Amino acid sequence: MQVSWFQVHEVLPWLIVAALGSLLLLWLAWLGTLGFIRATLATCCRAAWLAPLFICFFPVTETQQLPRALALKPVHILLDDSSSMQGVGAGSGPLQRSEGLIKEVDERCARLGCLPKVIRLSEQDHDTKEGYTPLSHVLESWLYRTSGEPWLLLSDGGDYMPTSRWPSTLRGSGGPSSGGLASAPGHGLAKGEAPRGLIVGFGGDQRPNIWVKEADIAPFAFDHKPLSLSVSLKRSAAHQDYERVQVQVLDGTVSLMTVNAEFAAGAQQAQVSTMVPPLPRGQHLLTVRALPIPGETALWDNTVHVQTEVLPNTVGVLHLLGAPSWDGRFLRRYLKSEPKYDLISFFILRDPWDSQQVNERELSLIPFPVERLFRDELPNFRVVVLQNFTLFQFLLPEYQNNLVKFVQDGGGLLFIGGPRALTAADLSSSPLKAILPFELAGKDAAAAPSDPLPFDGDLNPLMNGGILPQGDNGVGPTYDPTRAFRVELAKPDPAKRALANVYEDWEALAGPLTAWKTAKGLHHMERVKMKEGSTTVLLNARSDGAAIPLAVASYPGKGRALWIFSDAFNRLALTASEDTSRQVYNKFMQGAMTWLMRQDLRRPLVATGFTLFGGRKQTARWRVTLQGPAARYYQPAAEWPLTVCGQPIAVGDVVATQHSDDEWELRGTLPTAFAGGERCTLEINGNHPAFGSVKASVTAVFPAVYKDSDIGAAPQKLEDLAQLTQAALTMWPDAAALGTAGMESLDRWLAGATGQDGMPLPSRFKTLRNFFWILDTPWFWLLLLGLPLEVVVRRWDQIQG
Repeated sequence: MQVSWFQVHEVLPWLIVAALGSLLLLWLAWLGTLGFIRATLATCCRAAWLAPLFICFFPVTETQQLPRALALKPVHILLDDSSSMQGVGAGSGPLQRSEGLIKEVDERCARLGCLPKVIRLSEQDHDTKEGYTPLSHVLESWLYRTSGEPWLLLSDGGDYMPTSRWPSTLRGSGGPSSGGLASAPGHGLAKGEAPRGLIVGFGGDQRPNIWVKEADIAPFAFDHKPLSLSVSLKRSAAHQDYERVQVQVLDGTVSLMTVNAEFAAGAQQAQVSTMVPPLPRGQHLLTVRALPIPGETALWDNTVHVQTEVLPNTVGVLHLLGAPSWDGRFLRRYLKSEPKYDLISFFILRDPWDSQQVNERELSLIPFPVERLFRDELPNFRVVVLQNFTLFQFLLPEYQNNLVKFVQDGGGLLFIGGPRALTAADLSSSPLKAILPFELAGKDAAAAPSDPLPFDGDLNPLMNGGILPQGDNGVGPTYDPTRAFRVELAKPDPAKRALANVYEDWEALAGPLTAWKTAKGLHHMERVKMKEGSTTVLLNARSDGAAIPLAVASYPGKGRALWIFSDAFNRLALTASEDTSRQVYNKFMQGAMTWLMRQDLRRPLVATGFTLFGGRKQTARWRVTLQGPAARYYQPAAEWPLTVCGQPIAVGDVVATQHSDDEWELRGTLPTAFAGGERCTLEINGNHPAFGSVKASVTAVFPAVYKDSDIGAAPQKLEDLAQLTQAALTMWPDAAALGTAGMESLDRWLAGATGQDGMPLPSRFKTLRNFFWILDTPWFWLLLLGLPLEVVVRRWDQIQG
């Protein structure tokens, strides 16, 4: 701004004479009543407070620069004005320095073509005026309103719930909008980078402080096996000497172990790895705590929680083989070779109702214990394998119903075809038809097998149970032992493929599977229609130019089933060298069994990011993210029951937001309040024809609420925020000025963040006459004090009286 005095030389003498004459007459009038001294003082006071009015007759000329831009791009600024930002000395606190920085931004925006929009934390949440810092509560909604525009955060990192992690929805919200990558936290902003967000942090005092940066533990473990735990600790710059810190690991209130972490001289970070003793089965929320060091007062950051789940070492598998065969022998050999399978295998060599006309003790074989297995022991198994097995022949309708109910209630079924499988009786009269992955036409359902086909000389009648294969009357999924085929990978829908992720394991074996040339023996699945909504074709058999379903995944009720319509996979183990071929067969079956037991790490539904908010004067709030292939089928409905902290959540009380096809965010409130430190478990169950049933659960701890005076500055929270949002981070030292490097970093960020949207045009200049320039000067208020002083002088007698 350029200022020049207005030319008033012609009228100035007359105005001065008029003013002095008026004051002289006033002094003479007061001289008789007030006396010489009081009259003189009162006249001087009158002249003082009338001076601003007199000066208004002498305006100044101001020349203003009006910047022009193609577009004024907004720059959103959130100013943390909590009590920890106030500082001690006048003008030296972080808040005062932040306000000065905002003025610098305003001046630079005048030439860069941007428009600062400042919002104070206290304007968004009134808890700020009561001594709290609701930064995490305000930040998420504020960043949402920035709508992808540049933003600047001025804060010391303090938050009223410091133990809570920043919301995962902030991920990438401050990253580069076009080109470049965000700078590393604490290193300012490098040239050429244009992150959308900038965090200016203010360091706290230099008191000693130790905090747990991160704790990492395996998400799954097994019975009687120790768990690997890695803990990363950091300390403030106040300590540079060698230091030893004790780290405790607790399961609830039970101390599991204690380990020492050592900081080398001059190091600010320490890493320690240890083995946690074996834990009982189930989910565990472990507490990792660093014991405080002498002089440490900030203890809220010494504790973190990690979750793991302990699974059983062995699972029960019931293997029912309708007749001895080479395929059954290879499958049983694989199951016996895996120590995690607790296998019970039965080969059917004679029927339970056979009359041998001899004493039972003289028989070398035992009868099939159908009653005990299918009434008492069935719930103890995880997977039932039906291999070349005729249900209608060996199981009463009650036992068949129990088997179907076992699968529908969440069990696994591995079905392998053969001469005795999928007989007309099983398809028409057995409860098995309720969980079949295909549908039969009316005539096919009533048809019975015709005369036997000529027997394949490669099969031993004894190994085939003493019976010939089914005949083929041209209807139904009958078995043809002479039909050769080649294996092909199907191309399932991506959504179904993600749910039936056994396909990925088999896809890794595509080479040996598709190169297999000796496959023979196949059910006529081209005669049936697969159920579209609840099945996924994984493998096809190429025979006579047609693609016939060979391996199909289905989801009967809450369970899983895998249907393989051939008993020829034993030949896969005999195609090449013994080691290679046997490994291929074992990996093929391992993928199938792992998926059926739901022990794959690629779970269909995972609950992550479970966060609890206690707040002040607020009901408890919760938020969780559902991820995985099954999440795409989520709908707020009765088929997805949800409980939080043991309380069922009504469908209408859940706010669901879909971020992608496989990710949902659920939010809601709880009717009761919880104290800080209490544990809470969220559990969700899903039921859908596309995958049967899924279940996910996660546990978290209610964060404690702290006053601003108990937290102070938390620069480590700003580092975590910068890493999550990919924003640039610049720490402001305790000195009064940001420094040349800091201002250069600010200039680069503004220039990069505004980009070409705020390209300035040549400025225009405007000249104005300001008659009230005196009001902008600090000594205006000094002259205005003449008014009350005049009253005091003139009323002095009354004041004394």
